[in-house]
Amino acid sequence: LDELLAKAQPYIQYDNLSRRESNPPSRESSRREGGKKKSDKHREPRGPPNMFSSYTLLISSREHIMSECAASEFRQGGIKFPK
Repeated sequence: LDELLAKAQPYIQYDNLSRRESNPPSRESSRREGGKKKSDKHREPRGPPNMFSSYTLLISSREHIMSECAASEFRQGGIKFPK
């Protein structure tokens, strides 16, 4: 029986190695090896850069919005206001 086990041992080792290579490591083992998760990396923000410094609230009254428009520099740019 010992002789049979000694002959089979290289085949068993080969089978174990091929299983490890074909299966990716689990999340826990890769986490221990790397020390950080994927989500720990710094991500750059998506989308275009902000073009405006402030926004008008959606609950603002029309009167308030129009008074802000009249006080701004639209007239110098040639923009006309609705009547």
